[in-house]
Amino acid sequence: MKTKFPGFYHPDRAFFDALFRDAIIVLDTNILLDLYRVSPKTSKELIEIIKKLGARIWIPYQVALEYHRDLFNVVEGQINKYKDATAAIESIRKTFLEKRSHPFLPDDLHSSATKIFDELLNFFETQKNELEGIIMENSVKDELCQLLNSKIGDSFKTEELSSIYKEGEERFSIHMPPGFMDNKKPGNEKYGDLVVWKEILRKSKEATKPVLFVTDDTKEDWFMEFRGKTYGPHPHLMKEFKDVTGHDIYIYTLERFLANSEKLKIQVTETTLDELKARKEAEVTESVSGQISLYEECQSESSTGATFAPTIDEQLMSNLAKRVVNRRGQVRVTKPAETDDDVDSGYIEDEDTNNR
Repeated sequence: MKTKFPGFYHPDRAFFDALFRDAIIVLDTNILLDLYRVSPKTSKELIEIIKKLGARIWIPYQVALEYHRDLFNVVEGQINKYKDATAAIESIRKTFLEKRSHPFLPDDLHSSATKIFDELLNFFETQKNELEGIIMENSVKDELCQLLNSKIGDSFKTEELSSIYKEGEERFSIHMPPGFMDNKKPGNEKYGDLVVWKEILRKSKEATKPVLFVTDDTKEDWFMEFRGKTYGPHPHLMKEFKDVTGHDIYIYTLERFLANSEKLKIQVTETTLDELKARKEAEVTESVSGQISLYEECQSESSTGATFAPTIDEQLMSNLAKRVVNRRGQVRVTKPAETDDDVDSGYIEDEDTNNR
């Protein structure tokens, strides 16, 4: 049964050893854009890792297209975070340094607080200015360009894309991965993940090699989920890949991929792994909180007899149910792998933050 349904079984150590030894390493759009979302130190380390992996790295044309298309929006998002942080500090400073009303601060604390607030504001302004400068002169972009220049796949022809879009419409209607979770995106943009998938299949066939695909898109059209837990790549993707190419594939988040640094013969600092893990947990929290807020808003409008009450689609409700969030907004967060097998497989288990 395992031969015919490989995606439903935990691969053995030999499977992972072969992949980490021989596979083409494919990076998704979000991995490239994360170089602008993480701290400068982590960004530099990730670029060094890409350098060391060298010829094994390959980038689908669709990934490179999305990277260039979305880059300025990502940079703008980071700039806005510094603006928001500056506004928050200004508000706190106004509250604590006001000498005409409570809370009053002694002169020594007032002086210390003023210095700290000024240092924070100056730091945020410097970081914001550096990000704004990226729009015109971008060292990360230039370095990536040099590193990946010869590692980009070719685009599909117009007629090939039309065929993929048509196939995508049929696949999405029966929730066949990948990409069906993007069905709300406009036009043919919704088929971006499917185009990436088709490019990966083509590359594996041409190179006659297995693939390690690294993505931080952890939706259920890439990964197998059950009751809020992620157990590895979606079984259909593993079977389709094997059927089409004759080779194996495994899909990792960046954090879990780098947790196998010894197999890759590279070094990754704990600081970088901790930052990547913290970012992913923050994204989960933000995503779930936003879904809950939308749900509560819809429920409120419905109960008051509002003429406009947005509906929550089945996918959103499914995501809400899986996260198990209580009324205090506590959410499940990613638990680090506890065994060597868990590290190999990229197994992710969500764990309630409440003490049981």
